[in-house]
Amino acid sequence: MSVARFLSICFCLFMGFSSLSAQHYDQAIGLRGGTSFQLSYKEFFSYYPSPQMAWEVLVGVHIDERRRSFTNGYVVEGMWYYHQDIGFNTNFSAYGAAGLHMGIYTPVGEKRRFGAGLAIALGAEYTFNFTPVNIGLDWKPILGSPRSSLLRGALTIRYILPTTWQ
Repeated sequence: MSVARFLSICFCLFMGFSSLSAQHYDQAIGLRGGTSFQLSYKEFFSYYPSPQMAWEVLVGVHIDERRRSFTNGYVVEGMWYYHQDIGFNTNFSAYGAAGLHMGIYTPVGEKRRFGAGLAIALGAEYTFNFTPVNIGLDWKPILGSPRSSLLRGALTIRYILPTTWQ
């Protein structure tokens, strides 16, 4: 699937559905794997009437897509999410996010250096009804120094932490 097609689908999902309802969780912790391997902690802080918003902290490694190097970047990311439910009580939601990343990068054959930049994300997630699990799939390009890439994406699997209201 081309990037333009994926973006068009995400845009239609955001614009085509107008009803919002609360997410089925407050906090979740999990693993993200794809062009980065990271630990994820996500927490919702705004549910109703609109929009649903969350923040997420990610800690892990970025992979250099060009050289397939796992030791290229040790990073911390902070993301701010806007969620839109998809459909009628389907437990699917589409989201857009923006945030910052910073870390230590070690390009092959060069000295280590500090790097930072911006990140955006477009994706969808599903929350299971009878299991405290949430899965998400996203496209997350980054722009910064020493690394910029449009070819970033991953699958995130999270365990939903129990809360007092559940």
